[in-house]
Amino acid sequence: VSFDPKSFDPTDETMPPLHPAQFYDASGRIPKPKALSPSAIMEFKACPQSYMFQYLFGIRQGTNEALARGTFCHSALEQVFDLGPADRTLDNLHNLFRKAWAEKRLSDEYGPLFDVDVGGDEGDDKDEQQHQTRDVDAEIAWGKSALVLLDNYYNLEDPRTVPVPNPLAREIWVSSHLSAGNGDTFLVRGIVDRVDLIKGPFLRIVDYKTGKHPDFKYNQVTNERIANENFFQLKIYALLLREMMKKQADADAAEAVNDDS
Repeated sequence: VSFDPKSFDPTDETMPPLHPAQFYDASGRIPKPKALSPSAIMEFKACPQSYMFQYLFGIRQGTNEALARGTFCHSALEQVFDLGPADRTLDNLHNLFRKAWAEKRLSDEYGPLFDVDVGGDEGDDKDEQQHQTRDVDAEIAWGKSALVLLDNYYNLEDPRTVPVPNPLAREIWVSSHLSAGNGDTFLVRGIVDRVDLIKGPFLRIVDYKTGKHPDFKYNQVTNERIANENFFQLKIYALLLREMMKKQADADAAEAVNDDS
């Protein structure tokens, strides 16, 4: 029986155990992914086994508080630039987060995050001895921690002062077929949070991070390794964007030649 990652639930004790053959194709090999993302590449560099389970077997990590916090902070940071410069206040940034969360907080994906099992009254039937309730205090604490992250962003950049035409782009796909070193190419793609135009013909790639910031408190070699690890994703985005722009420039030049001839 082939493996369907969408129907796999590791908490369901009634599911039959998985067999390695379920992950193989007709040739007896695990199929290669059709494309790689910067996050997939980073996962492979950090832990090849985790990459195998997530990106080859399709067994992805479920939604947790940290991932949800990142998702809704990103949503607020994207939408704040839909407002006019004068309206991009910290209060409005907070409210964009609150609005996005209010729309999704009880969805199938995010609803269970703050559901807890509580015991029933003594003498209840076994099926009624436990039920779920919402831990509102935990949800409020989580929300406040997300607002602190948005405060941190606002301390780094006041969106009211971002000059036109920036942001040049938001939440855009970048992709390119990169050389695999053996004559083959491989599709690498990802989503860039934001692209700005800066002085001269230069672009700045902005990637919002909601995890722990890097701590450069070690020796030079270690600090350089930490910096390379944290900026690796940005380097991939820059490479993909450069290749896309080169391809577009070549297409424009070819079109100009055809128009002249």
